[in-house]
Amino acid sequence: MKREYYVFKINLLVLNVIAIIITIIAGGVAYLIDSDLAIGCITLFEDTKMCLLLLPCMLGYMILHELLHAFGYILYGAKPKNITFGMDLEKSVLYCLCKQDVSRKNILNASMFPLFYIGIVTYVISIIFEMPLLLLLSIMNISGAAGDIMYFLYF
Repeated sequence: MKREYYVFKINLLVLNVIAIIITIIAGGVAYLIDSDLAIGCITLFEDTKMCLLLLPCMLGYMILHELLHAFGYILYGAKPKNITFGMDLEKSVLYCLCKQDVSRKNILNASMFPLFYIGIVTYVISIIFEMPLLLLLSIMNISGAAGDIMYFLYF
């Protein structure tokens, strides 16, 4: 029996524009809720030491993002041995794939899992507890999930 695989392709320019729009919206909402906190995110870039701290934090968030995709797949029925991770150096993206036939519901839930848990939930927590670094990482994760959002809408 021949398997059919669906390949999701999107123009990276379009994806980057969408990510920028999402960043502006998420930052704007944060500014409307607490302007000092939102400005605190921007001032993080003024301190060289903080900028150096941001790099491993961002990398850790990216890895956590892909691990949460895998967890989402497994939570909704995929076997761990069928989960694969990779990196496309040309496009500068990390990815998580499930090599198992899974339901549409599984795909949709797994694609939104990291956006919700380390994007939206941490966004709300960072505003409640006034944590500019967490807010910045949350906004970066939300905008970095633009591909996941497009994938969700595609399905």
